[in-house]
Amino acid sequence: MIRYRYFILLLLALHTSFAPAQEQWLLSYQGKSANEFIWDKRTVGLIKSTIPNHLSGKLLDGLGGPPDPVRISENRYFSTSACKPHECFTKSFYWYDMHTGKSIGAILNDGGRLSISSNNINANDIPKSAIGDLRRWLSEIDKTPTQVNFVPSHGKYIRLQAIDFQPFEKFQPTANGPSFDCHKANTKIEDLICKNPELSRVDLELHTLYNNIYYANSTLPARSQLSIFQRNWLRSRDASCNNADNIEACLMDNYKLQKNALMHWLPHQ
Repeated sequence: MIRYRYFILLLLALHTSFAPAQEQWLLSYQGKSANEFIWDKRTVGLIKSTIPNHLSGKLLDGLGGPPDPVRISENRYFSTSACKPHECFTKSFYWYDMHTGKSIGAILNDGGRLSISSNNINANDIPKSAIGDLRRWLSEIDKTPTQVNFVPSHGKYIRLQAIDFQPFEKFQPTANGPSFDCHKANTKIEDLICKNPELSRVDLELHTLYNNIYYANSTLPARSQLSIFQRNWLRSRDASCNNADNIEACLMDNYKLQKNALMHWLPHQ
């Protein structure tokens, strides 16, 4: 009898360890936007069950505005974000682990205060994958939180170290350009752009236009298409101008043509 009970317990343990992932329907949102996710009837129940009441309503409101893409990494970690309709300085972020059911919601206000909350994660036990996705989001929206609070379902908020939630470092061009770090210029074209103030200016202008279009697209496939479009142009620019009689004039023509192309660019389905 003891052996039989032990065998049953072993089977239950094995079943648990190989149990299907939770909320598999989230996988269907790969390549879609936060708005499509928020329109799903299951979303309200998911967020309300994983995020405390005092934050879940605000989070749902925030995810209904201008959207960012849905991201799914390792076929496990779901995250998405958006900003509040007509109040886009308030931004919302949601993260969910489809293996464990653990989740966090975060709201960043205009003053830089980041509020994080969860029904099943403690302040000192936020998964590294969640922090990494949260920092990536902050990098994309170019925001640095000045204060970070963990808001539990009960009790007072807990202050967290803001340094642990800083966006990933990235190159910040000067007001005069170019868009890249001239200390790392390693081609004749890049070196010339760095030395020519007019070329530096138009390079930064094109980079700014590209970024505006990139982040205006709310799905990863559309963003990927735009990245490929821009990389192909960079290769074409270098190939056509590298041996031109007047490299500066060739580059200026290329930048004008690409600016026009970007302004008329649309992703294909």
